[in-house]
Amino acid sequence: MDFLNTISVGDCLDLIPQLPDNSIDLVITSPKYNVDLPGYDLGGDKMSHQDYIKWLREVFKAIYPKLKKGGRCAINVGDGENGRVHTHSDIIQFMSHSLRYLPYTTIVWEKHNTSNRTAWGSFKSPSNPSFPTAMEYILIFAKGSYELQSKGDTDLTKEEFVEWSLTPWEFPRTAYKESSRLINCGIHPAPFPPELPRRLIKMLTWVGATVLDPFIGSGTTAEQCKRLGRNYIGFDISEKYVDYTNKRLAHIITEEGLFHEENPDQQEEICASDSGI
Repeated sequence: MDFLNTISVGDCLDLIPQLPDNSIDLVITSPKYNVDLPGYDLGGDKMSHQDYIKWLREVFKAIYPKLKKGGRCAINVGDGENGRVHTHSDIIQFMSHSLRYLPYTTIVWEKHNTSNRTAWGSFKSPSNPSFPTAMEYILIFAKGSYELQSKGDTDLTKEEFVEWSLTPWEFPRTAYKESSRLINCGIHPAPFPPELPRRLIKMLTWVGATVLDPFIGSGTTAEQCKRLGRNYIGFDISEKYVDYTNKRLAHIITEEGLFHEENPDQQEEICASDSGI
């Protein structure tokens, strides 16, 4: 089956083995956080931490042979229980030690999402205060080599390279417009802002590269691939998310090789029809 530039329904552990070996240039994904976050289609955002890490290990073990030598894998993840559950550290351990990925870098990005916090712990007391983590990690690994093994064309500007090669990443408030819309429409409870995959795609791949997101969700990775002239492959176990993503991608039209913004009215129709409002 040819998965190139398609979004497929199914368990990624069943679909990843069907991909050709050494065919993927970059993986960008954000697995469920395992924090019992409500709103996911089909639910299932809570298992024991041990089972969660074991499951993620199986996913990225399956991905390893599908990456090209020099291919990169970027995993967006947050820690649980306000930083008490070190999910990002556990992922680094199994990726680097048991799965043979090369640790490339860790990017911290600011989320700016604590203005409406309701959990304070021991409010105004040192007894047991709460420390909400207003940031997440992008863990980046490589396969076999830190350097890309082929040459290509880049769309990365000097200004972008200088800014994006420094961390932490802080996105402008306007970058959250699309992810906020997806949350408010009830499409997806935890989409990352489009600026996140946009930066990763431009910093880590040549134009025309193939990008895999095994947890495609509402389709932000694929959307940015289409805008930036990369091939995409997306998997999700939720038929609802796959249907939404395909509608979203269909409204990015091309003209003379350029990508244009979706019609806002059409996007509102998609939002309404897929959220049941």
